[in-house]
Amino acid sequence: MAFEPITQKRTVDVVAERLEENILNGTLGIGDMLPSEAQLAAQFGVGRRSIREALKALEMKGLLEIRTGVGSIVKRNDLGSFLSELTKNVRYSLGPNKADARHVAEFRLLLEGAGVERLATNPKNEIIQQLTEAVQEQRKAVSAQDFDAYQDWHLKFHHAIVEVLENPVVSMIHEQTLALMRTPMEEVGRHPGVTTQTIEEHEQILSEIKRGSISDAKTLLAKHLDHFLAYLDELKVIPRD
Repeated sequence: MAFEPITQKRTVDVVAERLEENILNGTLGIGDMLPSEAQLAAQFGVGRRSIREALKALEMKGLLEIRTGVGSIVKRNDLGSFLSELTKNVRYSLGPNKADARHVAEFRLLLEGAGVERLATNPKNEIIQQLTEAVQEQRKAVSAQDFDAYQDWHLKFHHAIVEVLENPVVSMIHEQTLALMRTPMEEVGRHPGVTTQTIEEHEQILSEIKRGSISDAKTLLAKHLDHFLAYLDELKVIPRD
């Protein structure tokens, strides 16, 4: 039997974790000023460079605002805002040209599939109405040749499915996932044949949800996402940052 050697965390990571913990648990509130870099270095017993890097890491997460000549101020300390900033950073660092479209579709199927199952098992009138409205507005947008509005309602349809899970963490991650693919979806969605089929597939998914058919609704959702991938290849749409 072989064991991996124990490795110590970087000083920067330890400092960032301790500061982050105090921000998220409310010890440090919004608007609070952190001690200076020199004071923090003395308190932690580390170099100022480690403190500076740790503060920058927390700024990237949206927890701090570093003002030149002023210092570091706690910007947010609620979990929702923290997760929102974190998912945005993940999306920006990943970028659609680095994210394989099929992987994104598979991830969407996990989240939206769970929503479809919940809806088909226990339909919520509010969500059903949102889905119905989205389909109707998509048709109107296509008739008016307003493809931006069409895409807005397209995304609202899919996001409403996930909203039924009533999980803010899942909702935020799903919203950022959709935003990641917004541009290629817009390019694909400007083709009349594509928009017509997409709307029809939305209606079919909604119909199976109303019937309470979990299996059929999830199968249609999977086919719907597969068709999008096929359109990307057929129309030579390349996701870009």
